[in-house]
Amino acid sequence: MIKKIMEIDPDFVAAIDQAYEMYKDSLCEELTGRAVEGWDEPVFFRGEQCGVIRRKSDRLFEVLLKRHVPEFRDHQKVDVSVAGGVLVVPSSGMSVESWEGGIGAVEANLISELGGNEKDLGKISEDSGGGEE
Repeated sequence: MIKKIMEIDPDFVAAIDQAYEMYKDSLCEELTGRAVEGWDEPVFFRGEQCGVIRRKSDRLFEVLLKRHVPEFRDHQKVDVSVAGGVLVVPSSGMSVESWEGGIGAVEANLISELGGNEKDLGKISEDSGGGEE
């Protein structure tokens, strides 16, 4: 029923938007009050109230800081750019010697696929941004 009224009455939609803004403002006021002004919490001794302690919410204060002071906001910047080549690491159960031997076999296989010309292997490395330093 409300959706039908919203479709035909723009004043009703404006009233809903205004009510929502007022609601958000009241939430912000309460948040600010709890963070900055705090609240009185009763203290009891032997079943009778003997005083009050003023409590404030550190967490809500942190939320306010992050909202209004950019330096306190969580900055999560992720850099996904890749420069250079690929780092290849031997598996945990493999010795360095056997790993290097395996790389030699891979190079020999590439050379044979290139028609036996070892110079072309260096060209592939240079084209891919690698190469010897």
